[in-house]
Amino acid sequence: NKKRGELDLKDLNDRIDIVKKRISEIPDQKELKKSLGKLRSLVKFTANGTSLNEKRIDILKKLAGRFLIVTNAELPEDEVVSAYKEQWQIERSFRTMKSFLEIRPVYHRKPERIKAHVFVCVLSLLLSRIIEKKTGTTISETSRVLSYLKITPVHLGAGIVMIRSESEQAEDLLSQMNIPYPEKIVDGARTKMT
Repeated sequence: NKKRGELDLKDLNDRIDIVKKRISEIPDQKELKKSLGKLRSLVKFTANGTSLNEKRIDILKKLAGRFLIVTNAELPEDEVVSAYKEQWQIERSFRTMKSFLEIRPVYHRKPERIKAHVFVCVLSLLLSRIIEKKTGTTISETSRVLSYLKITPVHLGAGIVMIRSESEQAEDLLSQMNIPYPEKIVDGARTKMT
């Protein structure tokens, strides 16, 4: 990936600049090693002094923008690379489960309740991914758009009529999912008040 390679090279050059500055400022090798931390691999320490580890830097420059995948799965190369590139979606899905779905400690004792709870969580995740694929938006954005769609009960005489709010965005979103937009006034919701 050319863009990733350019970013990696810029990052490497920034780190080299930091190392050069520290080499010039800190003559004591022990102190220099301490101050460099992980950047220590870019420095060559000898009895005669310190210098940049050009061999290591050349290797890092050649690797810029590349990554190595090791797996024990017996799959074709293109499938392994494709799965790796889609890893961010899986990680995002787990973040969604932990945040949007608000999974928190639930103390079930019976195995069937634990299974049911996990089933509902995974089903929610599946539905959110289907919605994301159909609409091209995140589940958070979908939730935000649909939150504008409200049904308000209006008291008329002895009954109640349900009236919905207007939202073009919600209407578009629902149509993308092949869900009919609710009628403006729901006559069937007329009930007698007691």
